[in-house]
Amino acid sequence: MQDVFSQLKEDLHLGWSLIEDDEEFEDAVKKVKFIPENGIRVWWYYKEEAKYAKKHKIDPRSNAEWSGILVIAPDREYRGGEIDGEDAVVIMDRHPCEKCYPTTDWISLVRLIMNKELVEVFANEIKTI
Repeated sequence: MQDVFSQLKEDLHLGWSLIEDDEEFEDAVKKVKFIPENGIRVWWYYKEEAKYAKKHKIDPRSNAEWSGILVIAPDREYRGGEIDGEDAVVIMDRHPCEKCYPTTDWISLVRLIMNKELVEVFANEIKTI
């Protein structure tokens, strides 16, 4: 568990500089389909799930199994409203059953969206599993 928090601390320290070039930055930011606010539930899916959804003619958002709560990093000031992406942490608490032991339960928003296999991260008020 210490490795997870060490990685998270490093990611939060580096912030947007984790993303090396402008094109990669633009691609990553386009994946965020919500206004980052403290305590909001977010969902996401990867290319593999999008491919499956397309094959079975279902909406990939309705089939998204990855989810977590977005929170402000512990050492950051927060006075309400929108969180800067580099200050946001996702506490992953829902994932596909075949991945019951994910390698991380905590991830910076920047680290999550820079994953090239990620399609989008979105917030959905009405979501059932």
